[in-house]
Amino acid sequence: MTRYVVKRLLLAVPTLLGITIVTFAVVRLAPGDPAAMQLDGTPGGDSARLHEQLRAYWRLDQPLHRQYAGWLARLVTFDFGHSFVDHRPVWDKIAEKLPWTVGLAVASLGATLALAIPIGVIMAVRAGGWFDRITGVGLYAAFSVPNYVAAGALIAAVAVIPIDWLPISGAISDDYDGLSVGGRIADVVRHALLIGICYSYPALAYQARFVRNNMLETLRQDYVRTARANGLSRCRVIFRHAFRNTWVPLITLLGLTIPSVVSGSVILEVMFNWPGIGRLFYASIAQRDYPTVMALSVVSAVLVLLSTLAADIACARADPRIHDAQ
Repeated sequence: MTRYVVKRLLLAVPTLLGITIVTFAVVRLAPGDPAAMQLDGTPGGDSARLHEQLRAYWRLDQPLHRQYAGWLARLVTFDFGHSFVDHRPVWDKIAEKLPWTVGLAVASLGATLALAIPIGVIMAVRAGGWFDRITGVGLYAAFSVPNYVAAGALIAAVAVIPIDWLPISGAISDDYDGLSVGGRIADVVRHALLIGICYSYPALAYQARFVRNNMLETLRQDYVRTARANGLSRCRVIFRHAFRNTWVPLITLLGLTIPSVVSGSVILEVMFNWPGIGRLFYASIAQRDYPTVMALSVVSAVLVLLSTLAADIACARADPRIHDAQ
C-alpha cells in the first residue's frame, strides 16, 4: 500500500504541473490588465509612467514563459506571492476562506451519505413498491434541476416570505462574537442550511439511485439467497453481506463527486455570499488578481487529487482484492 501511495503522489506531480500551465496561460492571455485596473482614475500624466512601473514590479512585462518559470520557482518554496488588489500575502487570504468551504463541503457530503444510503437500501428492498416509485420520481426530478436554479428559487422564496431564523446571505450574524459556543454553532448552521441543501441534493439524488441499483443487483446474487436460506435475519443479510459489495463502488463515486463540489462552490458561494474560496476565486478573476487565482487553482487541484487518492485507499481497505492487486 505504501508503494501505491507513493506512486500515486508521484503521478500527481505532472498532473498538477499540467493544470498550472493551462491555468497560467488562460489567466495571462485573458482580456484585462491588472496594472491598468489598479491605476484607474490616476491623472493621465502619471498614469503611463506608473503603469509601466507597476507592470515591471509585477513582472508582467516579461515573456509568458519567464513569468511562469518565476512563478513556479516561488511555488516550490510555497511562496504564493502577494495579492494585486490588497497586497496581502495570498496564503493568508486563502487560509481565512478555506475552512468555510471545506467545512461546508464535508458537512454536505456527510449529510448526503447519511440520507442516500438508507433511502437507496429501502428502495432496493422494496423495489417496485410505492416508496420505490415515488422516491425514484422525486430523485430524478431533483437531479434534473441545476443547483444554481434551486438556489435562486430558495433565495426568492425566503425573500418573499421572510423567515427570521433562516438567513440567505453570509455565514455568521452581526452579533456572532457575543454568542455562546452553542449559539455560535447554531448561528453557522442556520446560515449554512440553504447553501448546504443546494450543495447536497444533486449528489443525494444520484447516490441514492446508485445505492438502490447496486443493492438490487446484489440482492439477486446466489450467495445472498443462500444466506437467507441458512436462516440469517433479513437485516443481517442486507447490511452484513449485501451492502458490503455496494460500499466499495459508493466510495469510488464519492471520490468522483468531490471535484464537482469544489467547482460548484464558486456559483453557490457568490449567490449566498458565503465567505469561502469559491467566492474569493470569483472576485479574484473579476479583479485580475493573478497570484490569488493561481494559488486557488493549485489549492483546488491538490484537494481534488488528495480526495481521489483517499477514496482509492478507502476502496483498497474495504475490498481485499483491490488491496492485493495494488
